[in-house]
Amino acid sequence: MASSQKTTRPEWVMKEVLPDLVGIDGHEFRINYDVPQHITDRLLDLLYQDPGPRYEDIPDDLKAYEVPPRAESPTTFTIKATIGGHEFEISSEAPEHIHSVYEELKMREEEVAYEDIPDELKEYEVSRIASEPSIDQPGGTKG
Repeated sequence: MASSQKTTRPEWVMKEVLPDLVGIDGHEFRINYDVPQHITDRLLDLLYQDPGPRYEDIPDDLKAYEVPPRAESPTTFTIKATIGGHEFEISSEAPEHIHSVYEELKMREEEVAYEDIPDELKEYEVSRIASEPSIDQPGGTKG
């Protein structure tokens, strides 16, 4: 049976939630809550200028409220593959066409000879190993 007792006091309920960040010229600044109202007002005035301000035009006293840049995305990865007896490492930040070339080679049914590897992919070669030509994939080898 559900309780009819109220769990919060009406005076504790927020009527609206204000933003706590504003972005100006690729930089984020704290506003509201832990920032004095006059600073928030000045940052919002800058935000709504037309044209928008450049970072260099923001006064130093407002830059004190800038949020430090975030760390590199945790979604970056490196593909480590053996193709034609050579090891390759392809970062997730490599150009899309490099990933496409790799995927095309990985999908081949026959073994891939080193000579068949496009030169643009050879730029990602890290070493030659003594093994049969194959393409290593997470969880197994395709040869």
